[in-house]
Amino acid sequence: MGDSILQTIVERLKTVIKPNQRIAHLSGDNFAILVTDQADSKAFELTATQILEHVQQPLSHLNELVIITMHHKSP
Repeated sequence: MGDSILQTIVERLKTVIKPNQRIAHLSGDNFAILVTDQADSKAFELTATQILEHVQQPLSHLNELVIITMHHKSP
């Protein structure tokens, strides 16, 4: 079940990030997105919000509704 859900998350990430942004699978269910093209913190915040909203949409897996949650680590 886990691998299928991770693949769905990656596919969702690919549809929302820009061509010059990169996705990294760090380990397990941990991902990072490299964003280098944001001129200011407001633009970065908008990009992050769009990514979160897109990825956190519920999905169906084996006739079950799966809710995805995300958290971030502050430096």
